[in-house]
Amino acid sequence: ALFRHGIYSSTHLLALKYEAELHYYYWRYYDRSEPRRGVLERTLREFCHIIEHMMGGTGWTAEKEQARLDEVEAWGPAACRDESRRHTSVDVGASGRP
Repeated sequence: ALFRHGIYSSTHLLALKYEAELHYYYWRYYDRSEPRRGVLERTLREFCHIIEHMMGGTGWTAEKEQARLDEVEAWGPAACRDESRRHTSVDVGASGRP
């Protein structure tokens, strides 16, 4: 079943998690457009689905990704259009990370 999602090992699953994280930070800090939101939602949904329905009891969790998915869904298409008109700056704290 995991093969249909392109997951051949735990390394591939970790890569999907990382991809979702990269899309999330790019969407959150740089580009809240509808196309970017769609890619992010699809990636987060795929990761959450795999973890919740196929990887139960293996130690993997999707709590953070589900919270991010809820945040993205709360924005909705209209909010994406409004936000994409404004430039968002990244607030870099003392750690050097957003």
